[in-house]
Amino acid sequence: MSTAACLLWLVVVGSCGCSSIYHQTRAQLPPEPTAELSLRLAEAREADRRLEQSGRQFLERLCQRASGSEFSFDRLEADAHELERCLAAVVVAAARCEPPADKEAEIETLRARASVWRGYVEANRDADPAVQEQQLKELLRAD
Repeated sequence: MSTAACLLWLVVVGSCGCSSIYHQTRAQLPPEPTAELSLRLAEAREADRRLEQSGRQFLERLCQRASGSEFSFDRLEADAHELERCLAAVVVAAARCEPPADKEAEIETLRARASVWRGYVEANRDADPAVQEQQLKELLRAD
């Protein structure tokens, strides 16, 4: 086999198996910026729902003085970070289009909720369980 044939064979075989995760992800995104914004908002709403659910589960463990509340706090903290990550994706998607007023209002609501949850997590990482419980009750009551 000649050198040129070997090189051609390597190029053909090598390019067949290459697939970028970015190309795959981009193919799954909606082509219109407003549709992408709607998708990202749906993801952020779901992250917000999971975060509130984690907060309620953590509160339940605190009220029962159950073991494993550290794990529940870690879950709550991870969900708070996930909401912030989803919110960042929403902001990027919103920058690509002119969001309608209702979506702008929803983005601001999600931004405020993420800020409140981030504040709770930062303030209560090493707090007394009674303080965690009281502040979490107030936070969930405000929803």
